Amino acid sequence: MVHDDVVTESPDPMVRSFRDFWISKRSGEGLPSRADFDVLEFRPWFGHVILMDVIDGGQDFRYRLIGTHITEFLRRDLTGRLVTECSFDRALDSVLDSFRRPLVTGGPVFRSGRVVWAVDQSWHYYNSVHCPLANDRETPDMTVGVVVFGQAG
Repeated sequence: MVHDDVVTESPDPMVRSFRDFWISKRSGEGLPSRADFDVLEFRPWFGHVILMDVIDGGQDFRYRLIGTHITEFLRRDLTGRLVTECSFDRALDSVLDSFRRPLVTGGPVFRSGRVVWAVDQSWHYYNSVHCPLANDRETPDMTVGVVVFGQAG
């Protein structure tokens, strides 16, 4: 079970660099939109990117794109599915919270922690950042971020 794992800064340089990339796409006080990003610009983070559609103001989210490193770790591809359709059991509220916080803060939200991976009961660490996107520059309609998994020692 994941506890409140929000941190002020990620220990992972890949995660921090994605936050900096997102900040570079902001126009003044407004949020960047999906159109501000060229797919080739994601090259440093390929395999770790997660793109979510916001459903009903954050009541749910649809996985639009999930990087291969994420799907390989999860051993499943949830692309196209709603978060509430997936089998997160007791962790569902925490998963939804991961995607809602950037909508509330209007900026990047870092998460860092350890989790028991159900497939083989091993401990893994994760570091992530989730950032809001808004076609109108104000109301988030997507989130984009990077998730990095590793074996905990």
